[in-house]
Amino acid sequence: MMKHYEGLDFEEVKELVANYASFSLSKTYIQNKQPEFSYLKASRELTRGKESLKLYEHYQAPVFAGIKDLYDVFKSVGKGKLLSGVDLFDVAMFFASYKNMQAYKRNIAIDAPLVMDYFDALSDFTKLGEEIERKIDPNGEVKDSASEDLARIRKALKQTEGDISKKTSELMQRYSGSLMDQITATRNNRTTLLVKAGDKNKVKGFVHDESASGQAVYIEPEELLILNNKLQSLRANEKNEVERIMRELCKMIEPYSDEMQANLETLTLLDVLFAQAHYAFVTNGCYADLEKDGSTLFMKDARHPLIDEKKVVANTYRMEQPHRILLISGSNTGGKTVTLKTIGLFTIMSMSGLPILCDEAVLPLFDNVFVDVGDFQSILESLSTFSAHLSRLATIFDEATSHSLVLLDELGSGTDPNEGECLAIAILEYLKEHEVMSIATTHYSGVKKYAKTQPEILLSSVGFNLETMEPTYKYMEGFSGNSNALEIAKRYRIKPEILQTAETLRNQSFSNQERLLEQLEKDKLELLEAQSQFKQEQAKLDLLAQELNQSKHKQVEEREQVLHKARQEANVILEEARDQAKEVMQELRSLKDVKEHEMIAVVSKLKTQEVEPSVDDKVYEVKLHDYVKVKGLQYEGEIISLKGNKATILTNGMRMNVKSKDLIPAYKPKVKAKASVKTTMQSNSRMAMECNVIGMRVAEALPIVEKYIDNAVVQKMYSVRIVHGAGTGALRKAIHDYLKKSKYVDSYRLGGEGEGGLGATVVTLKGKK
Repeated sequence: MMKHYEGLDFEEVKELVANYASFSLSKTYIQNKQPEFSYLKASRELTRGKESLKLYEHYQAPVFAGIKDLYDVFKSVGKGKLLSGVDLFDVAMFFASYKNMQAYKRNIAIDAPLVMDYFDALSDFTKLGEEIERKIDPNGEVKDSASEDLARIRKALKQTEGDISKKTSELMQRYSGSLMDQITATRNNRTTLLVKAGDKNKVKGFVHDESASGQAVYIEPEELLILNNKLQSLRANEKNEVERIMRELCKMIEPYSDEMQANLETLTLLDVLFAQAHYAFVTNGCYADLEKDGSTLFMKDARHPLIDEKKVVANTYRMEQPHRILLISGSNTGGKTVTLKTIGLFTIMSMSGLPILCDEAVLPLFDNVFVDVGDFQSILESLSTFSAHLSRLATIFDEATSHSLVLLDELGSGTDPNEGECLAIAILEYLKEHEVMSIATTHYSGVKKYAKTQPEILLSSVGFNLETMEPTYKYMEGFSGNSNALEIAKRYRIKPEILQTAETLRNQSFSNQERLLEQLEKDKLELLEAQSQFKQEQAKLDLLAQELNQSKHKQVEEREQVLHKARQEANVILEEARDQAKEVMQELRSLKDVKEHEMIAVVSKLKTQEVEPSVDDKVYEVKLHDYVKVKGLQYEGEIISLKGNKATILTNGMRMNVKSKDLIPAYKPKVKAKASVKTTMQSNSRMAMECNVIGMRVAEALPIVEKYIDNAVVQKMYSVRIVHGAGTGALRKAIHDYLKKSKYVDSYRLGGEGEGGLGATVVTLKGKK
């Protein structure tokens, strides 16, 4: 029996969605889906679909590996039947899937209560699965380690098979002249030799068989009888032990047969949801919103799923009060039927809980969908095309309600045009009076003329390019459209006199009002096309502006890179200059008229002479972890936090809050190793006049300071500086405590102006000249 909605390509689209399923049960479930015209069922399925699509967008899908259609297996084990090793291992893999589901569930941080209900409904059989895996390998074979008896039996089997092989080799050497070939053969599961028929009396033993030619016989030498008997016995013992182990495993899972079937059903539903979500994600689809008492049908940028995505034209369809009927006209092969099918198909898919190829969609709740599309001519029932249409229309009018959706293609076609036109108008009148939401297509000008006078009917059309003489497949709401039969005939080189006569007859049948309406519609269409072209040009301009902005931004970045590189090179030169200055100061130490703290001040001044960037305030945007300098001050450091237009920088061990606009990029000094050259100089080398331990812990800094003081004494220096930063003061206090106790220290004081202030300590050593 034909369904009311046949002809909408529903089965073909379900097949597309089913291809995204992970195993056969879920694929079959999707293929068997049918629309639910209950608000509770349909809306729940759509909500689940929306949740699963959101989950897929954030986390992709759970891993359904290892899940198979084990429904018959679970039923068999529930009846106490013995499963094969392969089936048992499949059951173990099915049990292992629980871990995958729970791992996926733990990662979810978004609200999806209906989908979570499925995850929560799963029973945990992982321990049973682990027990099966401990005894059954992936090939379905029972492992040697499954029991001590099986391990012992298989060890004995290997030993016996080795003994038989060894004994067989000896016998083949002994009877080499009597053998047909130097090979063994197995008859009745026993090892035999292939002996020449004429020499069979030379080999004592039991004859099992003879060759097809009669030239050889299969003899089991008496020396192998005991070994073969032992092997047969061991094999029987092995078979019994394997069967015992497998029966034990089946007994273990037998009580959970119903729960295992429930798990399989739940996993099927989960795979269905995520297969649909995958399809929606790949095709940029969505799930429709269903309104229980709504009267609006809306589909934004709808694309038919069976048309190539590179060729399909996206159209937006809208029906809302007072419109209850949509009448579509236009040229042949222009897309009227595709429009009709797309709206009907997406309605059926939504009622089935499937995603549709739209950006967004809103549908009223329908109690059924009735379709009269295509040629339903029946030879068996002696029905012509027109009769078949009438038969279906009769059924539709008997069963359709004010909550149904009716789709009628080529209304009134297949018979005398005048009578067909009258029938079409009568059908529309009936549907209007009974408030049935309907969508129909037509070529009849009389039907279009009637529709223009009815506020309940929305007249629309599909586009046709008269220049290329090809349909555009673009849906145009509010335009009646033309069949363009004469224009198409002209393209196919119909004689001009025929076309001229047709044009004359056509014009004679038009009233002045109809001509004015046709001209008005053409003008509106031209305006619409101009607006569309304007939007396209505007989009091109927007794209060009975006490219220009990107190019400008790239130029700014390149300029910044050049400036940054120049600053780095300049600061490298300054670093070298400082090193040279320190060497000079080492030599000046011997001069009597130069004070030590004055020399340190000179070095400090050099340190502040880094190259400042000349960057436009509008260009430089501060970022977290940038190394910056405060404008107008000698403070510089790393940005450790940003909040609004304020930044916090770490400078000399202190946190400083400043406005972002007062910061400029600076050169970050090289971080020197803790045990640097400064503190480990040989006695015959020049030594640094300061020890920098900023950022170190007390436990790290004190050994370095102690070593530095020792080296300073060896170098016969009498004044040095220790840079520890201001910070919390903990490091400074620890260093001062050490200096108090040091036998080499005469005195110490905090740094003065140009010496580092609270962030440094100047130390005078004993033995000052």
